[in-house]
Amino acid sequence: MIKLILSELKKISRDVRPMVMMLVIPILLTITLGTSLKNLFETSIETKENLILYHIQDQGAYHSQFQNLVSSLKDEGFIFISTNTFEEGLNAVKNGKYNCFVYISSNYSAVEIYENNKEPLKVSFVEEMLRKFLYPLYIGSSWISKGEKSDAPSDLVELVKMPLPKKPSSIDYYSVTMLTMIILYSSATMIFSYSKEKNYKTLYRIFFSPVSRKKLFFAKYFSALIITMMQIVLIISFDMYVMKAFWSEHLNAVFLVLGTYMLMSLSMGSLMFMIFKKESSMWITINIICQASALLSGSYKQINYDYIPFLGLLSSWLPQSAVNNALFEIIYKDSYTMLPRAMAINLILAGVMYWLSGKLFSSKRVIL
Repeated sequence: MIKLILSELKKISRDVRPMVMMLVIPILLTITLGTSLKNLFETSIETKENLILYHIQDQGAYHSQFQNLVSSLKDEGFIFISTNTFEEGLNAVKNGKYNCFVYISSNYSAVEIYENNKEPLKVSFVEEMLRKFLYPLYIGSSWISKGEKSDAPSDLVELVKMPLPKKPSSIDYYSVTMLTMIILYSSATMIFSYSKEKNYKTLYRIFFSPVSRKKLFFAKYFSALIITMMQIVLIISFDMYVMKAFWSEHLNAVFLVLGTYMLMSLSMGSLMFMIFKKESSMWITINIICQASALLSGSYKQINYDYIPFLGLLSSWLPQSAVNNALFEIIYKDSYTMLPRAMAINLILAGVMYWLSGKLFSSKRVIL
């Protein structure tokens, strides 16, 4: 079996042009699209800089004094807007729509300020005003008794920094989407492997040789997988060290998803060869599938499916879309919630197509 795999590797690697194209095309597309569409990814979120969100747990006895503070800060250009819930204010700061959210606990016993570090000086000014507001309330209240030190505790106003979510640059985005697109095109590796044998009439001799067809089928599949994996490693290395694309520190999870995606792609290429008799039909079908998948999964441009829910549902079940979503979540959110779904879609499709192509390969009707 090892000799058979090595033999298949030699056959595939003899034709250098397809291998070079598989390396060059995603890199060129990443550079071209990443440079020309750079502005689409650098448009910053419009932040309401001088609007301060706040939520009071219980207004209590000092609400009128707080409203006086709000009025005085309005003269300084700071407008306070009340939110219905704590989560509403927190999410607004997390998403970068507002710079600051003030949460006031019951009876003004403590204040928490959540900020995303976009305007630290303005947030510091608001923090200082709130400290000055709380201090006399603290002195004149029952929070301390006579004889105790009258300095307000340092944690009376707590500042919580909430970094904005990481977002991909144009190069980061297209290094992922162009890679997943070219992996789908790697199904051509299987077609090349079979069509060479068929064109050179060697497939007929192998068919009647003592070699088991199952072993031959697995050797071709496994050798194509090795070649594809080597190409993917080279592409990601070039993206990381030359184009400085961010691929996160979770490369094990990244390669795990891509590995299952490669299995699905190669199984699809093998099935295409078994179904179609003409090579032209194979290439047309592969191109239609790859380009339709790339468009629907947002490989060229991010798509909002809010107004086309049917296409959004269809896109969510495409292997390329599932892999893209899983990769972006791993890389930029350090999360793995979409990983099992993407792997399941790839492995189920890979298993079904591998089984079908293996059955068809065992049929003389396909070979002769």
